[in-house]
Amino acid sequence: MRKSLWVAFFWMGLALVGIPLAWALVDSGKERILITEEVLGGDPEEASGVTLRVASHWSGNLLWDTEYTVGSGQAARSGFTFSAGGLEWGYGQRRSASADFLYGAGYGTAMTVEGSLLNPESVLYPEIARAVAGRTRDGEALRETVRIGDYYEYYPAIEFGIQGTSVDYSIECGQSGDYLSELFRIPTAEDRIEVTLERDQAGDFISCAWEKVLDSGSAVLADASAFGETGCYYAFCLEDPQTGERAHRGENCGLFYLPFTGEDGWIQVDRTRMRRIGSLPEDAVPVGMLLEEDRERLYLTVKGKEDYNLVVYKLSDGVPELLQVAALGQERLFGAEGAEGSRYLADLDIELELLAAEFSSMTREEGGLLMTWSDNGFSFVTEEDGACALWCSGQFPEQSEEEYMGTGRGWTANHMFPGERACLFDGERLVLAAFEDWDSLNVLLAVYDRDGETYSGLYRHSGTQDDLHGMDRNRMRPQGRENYSFLEERYLTDVYVRGTGEEVKALELCPAKEFTR
Repeated sequence: MRKSLWVAFFWMGLALVGIPLAWALVDSGKERILITEEVLGGDPEEASGVTLRVASHWSGNLLWDTEYTVGSGQAARSGFTFSAGGLEWGYGQRRSASADFLYGAGYGTAMTVEGSLLNPESVLYPEIARAVAGRTRDGEALRETVRIGDYYEYYPAIEFGIQGTSVDYSIECGQSGDYLSELFRIPTAEDRIEVTLERDQAGDFISCAWEKVLDSGSAVLADASAFGETGCYYAFCLEDPQTGERAHRGENCGLFYLPFTGEDGWIQVDRTRMRRIGSLPEDAVPVGMLLEEDRERLYLTVKGKEDYNLVVYKLSDGVPELLQVAALGQERLFGAEGAEGSRYLADLDIELELLAAEFSSMTREEGGLLMTWSDNGFSFVTEEDGACALWCSGQFPEQSEEEYMGTGRGWTANHMFPGERACLFDGERLVLAAFEDWDSLNVLLAVYDRDGETYSGLYRHSGTQDDLHGMDRNRMRPQGRENYSFLEERYLTDVYVRGTGEEVKALELCPAKEFTR
């Protein structure tokens, strides 16, 4: 208790020190917040008239709304408000559904069971456990690699879970595992599993561990999901983890629907009510899904053999009818030549590492659909007379590795764009923008026409302090960015003010003539 009080006094002290420092900043005038333009490439005239709005805060008490219009010749304008109690932010639910073979679900590709009296008949794959148990001596542990198909023709254990919300599965009475195994009906083929069993000196089993062996011929589940008011759409197939291509075993893959009920952030689900409602295009690996119930449309982003594609379905009484398949212009990610350029800098365990690019998100924007990839790649699709067409594709600009490693900000590499960005489309140009990194108010902005990028620039916000560590409280941050949180668990879209429900947008792009305050 005494330790908790000291911790509370410590943070209160930091706040008391930080707020006067921030007031000193404010006292010098709102005009102190400056935005300066740094051209990275192309002609700044291409962005002329675009208004950049940044909503920032200091400790939740001091709040700024800053506007800067590119090409206007005018300085940034800022509005300032003070919240004595300090604002707190809430975050909208980002629900998703995924399935996995049960020995990997929730455990990567492995699971361990331990107990003083472990019964091999009660663990996963009991036939395998029984066989290995017969070869395990008292007081020893035995590890074996087993072909699952020698014991099971189809996977007997499939787990399907919903993330991003509170879920009640109690109505199922433990029946979902067998039902899903029969529904998906995935052959085990040549898949192998490493099993480790251990007996104590008395001959009782005390440990059982499972780990999937990923090698040539193995398969993993690739899936995507989207949620409506009363149900979840889900798509899955098998994927070769080494080639990234679809694997065919005769499984019951395709589009599925799972109804649910619920309110106040809770949903009640009976997975034995999931049903198959449609098929996937040949060789398509689902990576992203977007549902628009009001327009009766279901959009599915899939990976093919030579490009990514957008698959459009019309929903008739909830049943999907294939309307169109449109290419997304991401051929650079395929083949020997594309492999070199399809890697991005990521921060894993505080170490920078190059990873293969993967699909990130699909969102509805004003005028079209925006798809992004983890290496800052994107595709923008417009719709006319009910038909979708690729308007442009490319890569959003980023800092070089050398620049990033020198900033000292935050825990995550500077790939804000794939998940957090602003978008403006006026029919002639596509404008994209994203914060430089999680702790920065600097904004990277790029303009595109149908042929590609016409301009890119960095708009430096004077509130960004490069010499402070990301967890330092006494600094300005984007509104919605908490002082003490791991940013991998937070985001800057779907944010609201707790208590009022008011929507918060840390970064916006608007035409100058339409942007009023």
